[in-house]
Amino acid sequence: MTFRTVIFVLAFTVLHYIYACFGGLYLLKKAGGVQDLPGGGTQYGNVSVAWTIPIHLPATIVMAASQRQGEILSFLSAGLLLAGSLLTAYFITSLVIGFLTGESNQFRYCWWKVAVVVLGLSWVPVPLTWSLVYYTAVIF
Repeated sequence: MTFRTVIFVLAFTVLHYIYACFGGLYLLKKAGGVQDLPGGGTQYGNVSVAWTIPIHLPATIVMAASQRQGEILSFLSAGLLLAGSLLTAYFITSLVIGFLTGESNQFRYCWWKVAVVVLGLSWVPVPLTWSLVYYTAVIF
């Protein structure tokens, strides 16, 4: 792995996490889960379903369990969340660098990378407590 690849992976990891947080908040607002109150306040969580990225789903399910079980699951969920963003970022980087260097003709061998990227960029509806936005905006 080259230095260039490491830089791209780190940058895409941060961008993916920001995408997950702000995208989830935007979708929660569109679903009616964020309401502006008179006087400048904001009320969160008036819905039972929110959106999350499928590759983060294992992490958010463990986060939901950690609310009942304790700290060790919180650390596990943070690791799973980071792993999901890193995996997505690595495969995006791999596909972009492959395309830029002319190695994209190997697509038949990297279709699974595209599948992981799709899982890392798409959104699925889940119960509110299984969504990342619940832990980044609603609880805090």
